[in-house]
Amino acid sequence: MYAKTVEYWDFEQTIPAEYVCEREVVVALNHVAGSARSTGIRIDMPLVAVWRFEDHKIRHARIIPYDVHEMRMALGFK
Repeated sequence: MYAKTVEYWDFEQTIPAEYVCEREVVVALNHVAGSARSTGIRIDMPLVAVWRFEDHKIRHARIIPYDVHEMRMALGFK
């Protein structure tokens, strides 16, 4: 997942603000700043990451941007 992320984004800063854990799920409330590699357009926004664990290993991870529209515009999608 993160390998694909760095193909598209050049993050200058990722700050984890808070972690919420419940059994086998961890939710990280983050703040990211950087730019889209394809356009150079900058973003600066909150971001949520959700990890699901099984046998102490990450089995599923999902990144949920706070502002999907802003991220799509930065990547050059209309």
